Amino acid sequence: MNQILICGGNRPSVMEVVDFLRESGKFGVQHFSHGLDMVAGIISAMHPELLIVNITDMMDSAYTTLMKIQADEPMLKILAMGSAIDYNTFNNKFFGNTVNQLPLPFQKKEGLAVITRALGIPFSEVSDILPVEGNAVFSSMGSANSKPTVLLVDDNAMTLRSMKGLLEDDFQVMIANSGKKAFIMIEKQIPDIILLDYEMPEMDGREVLQKLRLDVNTISIPVIFLTGVNDREHISAALALRPSGYLLKPVAKAKLLSTIDQALEQSRLMAEASSELPMDFPF
Repeated sequence: MNQILICGGNRPSVMEVVDFLRESGKFGVQHFSHGLDMVAGIISAMHPELLIVNITDMMDSAYTTLMKIQADEPMLKILAMGSAIDYNTFNNKFFGNTVNQLPLPFQKKEGLAVITRALGIPFSEVSDILPVEGNAVFSSMGSANSKPTVLLVDDNAMTLRSMKGLLEDDFQVMIANSGKKAFIMIEKQIPDIILLDYEMPEMDGREVLQKLRLDVNTISIPVIFLTGVNDREHISAALALRPSGYLLKPVAKAKLLSTIDQALEQSRLMAEASSELPMDFPF
């Protein structure tokens, strides 16, 4: 039985994850309600395969502690549990190896898929703990026979070439060197996800995202800011638009791909949830 250690307070959002995993009977679960500074001893005694860390309102000292845990326990898998905004903040402050997100609010099917991927076990081995409608075979991206389409938008030709090289094995890649050209590309084919530079001439990334959100055909496309802008004012303005991610250049391939995967999965689950809503027409 895989052992999981969950660290970070007794908030209802955390306890929902703890209770779900404990009640499943599929995992050994230990909950540590105190800070990361005191968790090293528990890791040594318990030897968990997975550490889940609550990153909501994470203190600066905890980032250093988590990097030390990574260095001391190289085989330990780690997930950062929090909202998209929490995870963006985490990525901009954490300089260790890539840590994937366990999204909050917690959704059982999505959360279980993230956890099984982290542990390296088949989703099908534990999917019977979900309600009947959740037992379908899980796929993180589209069909097996097609690649998702990503639109790269950046005014720097070198960045476009390097990013295309990182992505073309896993995605169909479209490129645009301005915000205006991005919308021309979108008219020809709506991408599954957009990687968008924040600072561009004529129409910057914020303007592009605002325009996307005003069109019913593009409102649901996940958008990740990929940019060199790192000051607090720009980040706050960008996050206020609720993008699916905010990554700083240069970004490691593993972190880039994991962020894209998370955004696509969240988009798929939102689409599923919307399709299952009852259609009530008052007459």
